[in-house]
Amino acid sequence: MKKKQVKKKVKKTTKPKGPVYLCRTCGAEIVVTKEGAGITNLVCCNQVMEKK
Repeated sequence: MKKKQVKKKVKKTTKPKGPVYLCRTCGAEIVVTKEGAGITNLVCCNQVMEKK
């Protein structure tokens, strides 16, 4: 007997949940998921990260 193959559905996230911040020096990306967390400036590589 052959075993029945089950296809698993892969959940894809096409839309980020919040604003994306980008470091111009190293290229790191941070997605802020909680709104109203009081974040004013994100810092990476001793520079302020920019909103993408």
